[in-house]
Amino acid sequence: MKIFGDDQFRRARIPLLTTLSLYALCYLIGAASFDVWISPRAIVYDLLLQLIFGYLLFTLSRHASVYVALHGLIMLLLYGGNAIKLAFFGGPIVPDDVSALPALLLILDGWRFLAAIIPLVAILGLLLFNLRVHHRESIQSLAGVTLITVLLIHWPQQVVTALDHHFGNSGWDQRSNYIQRGATLTAL
Repeated sequence: MKIFGDDQFRRARIPLLTTLSLYALCYLIGAASFDVWISPRAIVYDLLLQLIFGYLLFTLSRHASVYVALHGLIMLLLYGGNAIKLAFFGGPIVPDDVSALPALLLILDGWRFLAAIIPLVAILGLLLFNLRVHHRESIQSLAGVTLITVLLIHWPQQVVTALDHHFGNSGWDQRSNYIQRGATLTAL
């Protein structure tokens, strides 16, 4: 008796293979181009979170090829954006940067504005185009995302305290926090 049919098994490997490949590529870009190295301990947690995210995103996707492009853009924005911000400003992208994004877009012009807005529009467009919510796996994924969102909205201090207890926190050295936590946890 097969647990997965051959096609299901191949599809189940897509998030694993693409996440591992994209993570290695993004990590190498950040390390080689911007001298941003995540600690080995943080890589384990960071990669595991990216795998979970990859599988959640995959279950919400109609087309595997669009999923790969979407996950690639998100990871490049997350890891490349953090590497660039760390290299030039000394700190990673933090949730407060999201609320400052409209102000940033208002002061940018020309190619800088396009460089900031195109990846965001591409991610949103691909997500909406590829969204599949009528399958059981998609509904389960949405329930998981909703639960995580509720935790972060209603009990942010408890979540942050638990993360700080496990990973440590330096209020004055956000670069160290990024190195010890990785991009995914830092974005929370």
